Amino acid sequence: AVVSTQSTGTLTILMLTVTFFVCNTTFFTASFVLIFGMRSWEREFDNKIITLMYVSSTILPFINALINPLIFLYRGAALRQYLFCKMVSLRSLVFVNNL
Repeated sequence: AVVSTQSTGTLTILMLTVTFFVCNTTFFTASFVLIFGMRSWEREFDNKIITLMYVSSTILPFINALINPLIFLYRGAALRQYLFCKMVSLRSLVFVNNL
């Protein structure tokens, strides 16, 4: 049971690390190109490339923040059970008050 818990924790940390690395590496690369690349490069950028770089530099940190709780919910049975119980109690509270 201890080995299973350790491997579950290791896999969860690996998933969080990969998500962080992918989102933030892309974010910093796009930001760097937007800030410094357009000044130093003499060729003009296509509007689609500029839009893609802007969107990735703006949205990816938020996507990382959105994915992290989903990973915790996917990997943690106790957290899923707690959340399910809270949702059921909230649902019963809403339905009781509406009657």
